[in-house]
Amino acid sequence: MLSIYLSMVETDEQRTFIEQLYKTYERKMYGAAFDILHNKHDAEDAVHSAFIRIIENIEKIMQIPADKQGYYIVIICRNISIDICRKKNNSEMPIENIDEIEDRISFDDVIDSRLTAKSIRKCIFSLRESDFEVLYLNLLCELPAADIAGILAIKPTTVSQRIYKAKKRLIKIIEEQKC
Repeated sequence: MLSIYLSMVETDEQRTFIEQLYKTYERKMYGAAFDILHNKHDAEDAVHSAFIRIIENIEKIMQIPADKQGYYIVIICRNISIDICRKKNNSEMPIENIDEIEDRISFDDVIDSRLTAKSIRKCIFSLRESDFEVLYLNLLCELPAADIAGILAIKPTTVSQRIYKAKKRLIKIIEEQKC
């Protein structure tokens, strides 16, 4: 499979990058996919689809610091696995539609006034996985909602809503001093 992925990229730098990602993260991606799908063939399909998506967004992914790339790549594979699972079960998870978000909390003010970077990380890591995922990509990897949407294969408005809700939950954790 690696040779197929390498043939899909244009430059030697990209080929080296994809080869390194494959050798480093393919097993982790497969494990994450198998944990969700419980099927060898579906897990392999998820990993393949994840590498296709990585190649489609290679310029963005290459800009992510090396120490953060692994988590980012496993998120892609996990989300593809969830999509495969939904399609197999012929059902969709409900996504809340929020037309207008009122009562916006000044997230930056709360963060700036109460926490250090280390404390913020600790609080973010204490969130549930879906909240952690979007905040990690948005705050720690510094990706805009549009880029996150492309990687996670969801609408930018959905990403923005998830970021907003996750920030509200994070503020609640901060205010309760749980981290």
